[in-house]
Amino acid sequence: MAAGSAGSGGEKENGMPAIRIRPVKEGDREPVVSIFNHYIRESHAAFPDQPVGPGFFNVMIHGAHASYVAEERGRVVGFAILRPFLPFPAFSGTAAVTFFILPSHVRQGLGTRLMGAMTEDARRLGIHTLVAQISSRNSGSIDFHEKQGFRECGRIPDAGNKFGESFDLVLMRRTLG
Repeated sequence: MAAGSAGSGGEKENGMPAIRIRPVKEGDREPVVSIFNHYIRESHAAFPDQPVGPGFFNVMIHGAHASYVAEERGRVVGFAILRPFLPFPAFSGTAAVTFFILPSHVRQGLGTRLMGAMTEDARRLGIHTLVAQISSRNSGSIDFHEKQGFRECGRIPDAGNKFGESFDLVLMRRTLG
């Protein structure tokens, strides 16, 4: 797996502590679930309406093609997962992407670096299409995916409801060249 690592995590990059991108390991369970629970409680980015327990870590990474964390000075500050889009051989060339980064670390290039690692793995695995499923109320994620070459390819109106607010499920697609 290519991880686009930036040193051991203690070095400086442009005056900032270096962020290391590495594969997820069992010891990342608590921080990954904690980051996910932040977005469950605070936004439409994560779809569950109640925080999840530590066992949900297994659900998130089970069967994944690849999963990465972004780590700063030994602290997990974000994660990304590349998983099968659907569990049927007919869809083996398509994978779904998921990203969650601590609010204090967004807009610092971590999503782009995580996407780069997952895109490299996808190409190596013969995956030609990446798909993201995003709440219409999550404009930051829609903007990020557009900057990464994704385009809206579908929308399911009023597909979800969270915090008493309905939202569309935006389907975005990127073809790997």
